Amino acid sequence: MLSKSSPEENKNETVKILSEKLSVAVLDLNAKEDIVKQHVKVAEEAVLGWERAEEEIVGLKAQLDSANQRNSKLDERIRHLDGALKECVRELRQARSDEERKLQEALFQQSCMWESDKSDLELQVTELRAMLEAQAENTSPRNTTSTNQESNSKIVSLEKEISSLRSELHSRNWKFLDCRSGRI
Repeated sequence: MLSKSSPEENKNETVKILSEKLSVAVLDLNAKEDIVKQHVKVAEEAVLGWERAEEEIVGLKAQLDSANQRNSKLDERIRHLDGALKECVRELRQARSDEERKLQEALFQQSCMWESDKSDLELQVTELRAMLEAQAENTSPRNTTSTNQESNSKIVSLEKEISSLRSELHSRNWKFLDCRSGRI
């Protein structure tokens, strides 16, 4: 059987239902407020992280600019040092070339002097032989022996001197070649 409720009971029932709905709405609202608070906290942390990242980017850009300036200065210094090195190498090659030329000239002059001395000595030997032959024809046999011995000793002495000069020329040529090959 159906009982009819009184209007008061209906009101109570309605209040009860509304109270429950209100409680559910308050719980839902509290839950949403907690979510909003979490979102606000996450957003604040994100903003702080973003600000830190921007500060770090500014610092890194400053470091990059500083590094680029140092690199630019180092590149300029490298170019300067490279140019100086090339100039030094050029001067060194020029100095070696000049030194070699001077050595060649000195060797040539010395060779010419020795050749001249050699020619003079050979001429003297030839003249002495001619004089010896002329004296041999004009002198008596007893004087000839002593004159021949003197002339022969002069000839031997001059030939030794020629041989010594040849040996010295040969030795100096080898020293020059050794010196030259040691530098190359």
